[in-house]
Amino acid sequence: MEEIPLALCYPSRAEFAAGWLRYQPTLILIPFVAIYSFAAMGDSAVLSAALTESVDRRNLGTAVAGRSILGFGAGGLSPYAFGAVLGTLGNAGSRNEWGQSFAVLGFGGIIATICALLLPGGQAAIAAPQPEVCFMTYDYTCRPSTNNDMHSIARIYAHYVGTTSTSFEIDVPSTEEMARRRVAILDQGLPHLVAVIDRAVVGYAYASPYRSRPAYRFTIEDSIYIDPSWIRRGLGRLLLSALIRNCEDVGRRQMIAVIGDPINNAASIGLHTAFGFEHVGILHAVGHKFDRWVDTVIMQRSLGATDLSQPL
Repeated sequence: MEEIPLALCYPSRAEFAAGWLRYQPTLILIPFVAIYSFAAMGDSAVLSAALTESVDRRNLGTAVAGRSILGFGAGGLSPYAFGAVLGTLGNAGSRNEWGQSFAVLGFGGIIATICALLLPGGQAAIAAPQPEVCFMTYDYTCRPSTNNDMHSIARIYAHYVGTTSTSFEIDVPSTEEMARRRVAILDQGLPHLVAVIDRAVVGYAYASPYRSRPAYRFTIEDSIYIDPSWIRRGLGRLLLSALIRNCEDVGRRQMIAVIGDPINNAASIGLHTAFGFEHVGILHAVGHKFDRWVDTVIMQRSLGATDLSQPL
């Protein structure tokens, strides 16, 4: 695509400086031009993806049309108005140069809209209130863990033990120790789950007894760990929702979340809040790791029939 040199469109620095005070009343229109600029960048990105076939072409028309409509509204109309107002305040030379400059931006929105309508799904996007943009997606699955998963599980947990205060362990446990803990959980009829993407384990979760004394047997504590390369991808939601269902299926009534280092673990608090956990309290300075005192936050959620009936 041929680029238009800025020197051919805009007034000289001297002209711009001389007219600065005169143009101040029109500065309110600049945000509209900025909006168009972002829309134009979106159009360029999606159109480039179309040429390289890096996204689903069925959604390209929808994506480009939606962005182009925004670009035409903000960049196709306001530039003309901007140029006209500047022309009334400036001289003839300024009117021509600024008007031509912003007209080019306006025509860009029109051209992008026409291109969008020619792509699959583009016409349908005109009536869509919120066009869908196609992003790369992954096939997430959640399943019970197996012994073959233990190397990946131990690697994920080692990150949290060795670099964070989320876990209060000091020494990284071996793969054999992690496997032993898994067997102990399964022997109590509790779930031990993994999140898998393309056959790779990228997170795991399990439920363990909240306390060892018999009266606590219907209350469990949840633990969730995500591969640091895959955080903020929805894996925590996937694992926690499955963990809750599994614990309800085996008759547990209360789930406790003990969240270490809440200052640096807001994501875990937000995840549990989204699933109906309530903030019960804070235990101050109950841990000491990496030469500092660490708090824990206690959150709680009822499961199944809760306390409305006696357990079976």
